[in-house]
Amino acid sequence: THFQTSKHPKFSNKHYPLSFHATNPDSKTKGVTILFAADIPFRKEEELADPGGRFLFLKGTIHNTRFTFANLYLPNKGQKTFLGRTLALLDSFSDGKLILGGDFSAPLDPKLDTSTGHSTLPSH
Repeated sequence: THFQTSKHPKFSNKHYPLSFHATNPDSKTKGVTILFAADIPFRKEEELADPGGRFLFLKGTIHNTRFTFANLYLPNKGQKTFLGRTLALLDSFSDGKLILGGDFSAPLDPKLDTSTGHSTLPSH
């Protein structure tokens, strides 16, 4: 997902025909994508993409049920601050059922997911 704005990938996979992207216009260092499979009748109503490629929010419907899809790519430092600001923005944007995913740049279990066995993130 690290593509420049003018160079979004063109997916031609018949299984995932619907794709949305948020990319960084200045480099290939950031970017997120949300794909929908061919058998998911998603109808987009609104989109909010971070101009720096750090998040993408989509609001729409599937079979008359409202959904918000969000993909986040947190920075390697300052995750807690960035996540707080982004979740506040998502809270004001979202409607219906929320599906949230992404790269949070943080280990779920530091003993298993880090080479040192501990996280450098604050525990609060």
